[in-house]
Amino acid sequence: MRNMLQRGRIVLSWLLMGAMVLTFAGIVAPVLPQWQVLPALLAGNLLVIAVIIRLDSEGGAIFRQKRLGKNKKIITVYKFRTMVPNAYAIGGTRTYENDPRITRVGAFL
Repeated sequence: MRNMLQRGRIVLSWLLMGAMVLTFAGIVAPVLPQWQVLPALLAGNLLVIAVIIRLDSEGGAIFRQKRLGKNKKIITVYKFRTMVPNAYAIGGTRTYENDPRITRVGAFL
């Protein structure tokens, strides 16, 4: 029963996200210049995904990581969090099948 409720919540959240995008496209998109429409539509989707991640598990929705970029310059990469907080401390950097550190939304993403 609980699993059915969780699936229902996910379906409902996707329906709400679709409704938000269609509403936004109908109201705001005709006013914006053509090159600004796609980023504006994506911003709404990204916000909804961030809210779903926050509701699904503890911790923030955004994962920040330092990486080595072009010309050995250190850059910061921002991604949606798909694992539990402190996943590296729990199980290292490798993932495997049915990894318990991966969240439900993370498995979907």
